Amino acid sequence: MTLTEIIGDSECQCGYGPGPTCHPECPGYREPDPTKVKGVVSLDHAVRLATPERSGYSSWILTGTESPFLALPYDERRYCFTVGCTGTGPMFIGSQKNVMSVASGAATGVIAGLRLTSGSTYTLRNMDELWAVPDGTHPVNLVLAVSRWA
Repeated sequence: MTLTEIIGDSECQCGYGPGPTCHPECPGYREPDPTKVKGVVSLDHAVRLATPERSGYSSWILTGTESPFLALPYDERRYCFTVGCTGTGPMFIGSQKNVMSVASGAATGVIAGLRLTSGSTYTLRNMDELWAVPDGTHPVNLVLAVSRWA
């Protein structure tokens, strides 16, 4: 059965849809005939549960003068992570290239990456590496909570 056979080949009387079964408010509306569909459903991949099955937590207490460091490695099973910042100084997170540019003096103007101010919390969804570096002068605490698929 073709789509034209199911919905007809004329415009809906309201002019907005194909065929006479556009929507119930249309003057030419009629209930569509039920169509039986036969087929096979296969799941080629593992089905993930609605919530992640693993969690992990990390904290760094930093003086503010540390070099860029890898806070999270690449992880294809990571569902999401929450990052928080406390203390006096800002913290910069992002790719290795992002934080290296901050460490080399690009902490003002347009900054690649994310600048975390004290008291800020973000939830992010990606599998990429996460690098971090303090601003170079202020103490800061970085907290990570990671949710992973098993």
